Amino acid sequence: MPYVNPEAMTAVGSKTKQTVIYKSESHKLHQAFPVKKDEVILQGQPVQLNIDGTIQAYFGTGIYLGIAVTDTQYPAYPVGEKIPEVTVMVEAFAIVYGVAGEKMPICGAVLPHKLDEDSIYVAYMLDDEEASTTKANPKFVNLNTAAATNDLIAVMVR
Repeated sequence: MPYVNPEAMTAVGSKTKQTVIYKSESHKLHQAFPVKKDEVILQGQPVQLNIDGTIQAYFGTGIYLGIAVTDTQYPAYPVGEKIPEVTVMVEAFAIVYGVAGEKMPICGAVLPHKLDEDSIYVAYMLDDEEASTTKANPKFVNLNTAAATNDLIAVMVR
């Protein structure tokens, strides 16, 4: 990953190291998500993340994602032939990049597994333990699916 900023970034007199952070609290953590087919999302409504990466209204079950900032009537991006995308103010303090430690056909709770030997990314594995304490209130949530091992994924950190 090349260093593209022409200005030297400093923090307390030393060069700031590169990182895999995509967004953090300073970006207010707003992220656009596709809406589940035939669902209506209202501005200010709590939403949840589905296993296919889409969102729908949250009513106490599933993985709570955050509050919708836009709605399906006026989505974040023009609809065209795609499904509408709604901007969500997510409940997290960062979204980081990582790699899939396995094929991930679903979105949901993941756990850090190991540092990938060939890159700066941490590998994540699906938290598929039914009795897992983190699955009910996950600290790490993958926001997109991965077709193969080592695919790049966005991970929301709570």
